[in-house]
Amino acid sequence: MPGVAAGPVQATVRMVESVHFVDEGVDSGPIVLQERVPIEAGDTELTLAARILEREHRAYPEAITRVLAGLERRL
Repeated sequence: MPGVAAGPVQATVRMVESVHFVDEGVDSGPIVLQERVPIEAGDTELTLAARILEREHRAYPEAITRVLAGLERRL
């Protein structure tokens, strides 16, 4: 993945995958769906980025379904 280093990840960092509405800011729109992504022992930035991408592929269709059904929850 471009721009992602392969070094170890500190386990004290919490990762959250968010799908949100777009507004004029950067990643500042209301959140539609949010899911934690665990940081596992031995993760590198590359393995964590791959796990986040996998969650994104599941989260986006669910978020779109919620928005179209009027079920989005704005956190």
